[in-house]
Amino acid sequence: MSFLIIFHKKAELELLESFDWYSKRSVLAGEKFSIDISNGVDSIQLNPLLYPIVYGAKRRFNLNNFPFSIIYSIRKKTIFILSVFHHSRNPKIWKHR
Repeated sequence: MSFLIIFHKKAELELLESFDWYSKRSVLAGEKFSIDISNGVDSIQLNPLLYPIVYGAKRRFNLNNFPFSIIYSIRKKTIFILSVFHHSRNPKIWKHR
């Protein structure tokens, strides 16, 4: 089954801010971060039920190479990316999205 991916506006902002932060440290780090995010979104899209439920109906995919999780929910054939979440942040940030 094919799923549509939609990013919450705040998740887009988190993603862009994090990408900018890594890119300012090194172009290679920014590229690796972008690839890790892309691989994560692809994995979620291929098998969205594989990853654990962490709050209500929200699920979490942990990136392989960076201390980030992709928080998402599923409704019918749509995956809503709710947060691109650094592990040092307070999870209350995304719980009510």
